[in-house]
Order: sequence, then structure tokens, then C-alpha cells
Amino acid sequence: MRAPRTAWLTLLLAGCPAAEPEPLAPVELVELPVPRLLRRLSLDLRGVLPTPEEVARVGEDPDALEAEMAAFLADPRFEQRLVFLFNEQLLTRLDEFGVPGTDYDLDDE
Repeated sequence: MRAPRTAWLTLLLAGCPAAEPEPLAPVELVELPVPRLLRRLSLDLRGVLPTPEEVARVGEDPDALEAEMAAFLADPRFEQRLVFLFNEQLLTRLDEFGVPGTDYDLDDE
């Protein structure tokens, strides 16, 4: 009975690397231009591209980005976006099928 366990352990250890893997190179963060940041915020928070008017407002005044972000958070699409993003973890998606029970010879009860 020892032989199969030993063989399994040998096979497992054979798949392990001999040396430790090299560490990943540090990631360099790049600051995005304000219009591009607005685009990313809109897609992440609302799931849609910003309107040309929103882009123009931020293009004229970069400090308006905070106000635009607050407006994105107040948008009704923000809640829908959260439901979409978290539906697998929180089981918030509801599937409904338009098939009556009579199609399967079942009572409506």
C-alpha cells in the first residue's frame, strides 16, 4: 500500500519547480488624462460611455470630474451595474421563463 502513495508523491514533487520563481517586475502606474479617466469611470460605474456633453464639461474644467463622478453614482444605472457585477456572488439575478406548467402536463399550482 505504500508504493502507490510514494509514486503519487514522487509524481507530485516532479511537477514542482526546482527553484523559486522570479518575482514579478513592479508595475508602473500611469496617470490618465481627465477625459480618459471620465470614460473609465462612466464605463465602470454606469456601464455606458459618457455623453459628449459630459466629456466637454470635463475637458473645459478638469475639476468638474468630481461632480461628474457624483452624478454617475446617483444615476439609476449604477445600481443595475452593481447587480450585474455581483450577481454571481450574491445570487441577485432572477431568471424567469415564460413557460406555463401546462406545457409539461403540470397543474398551475
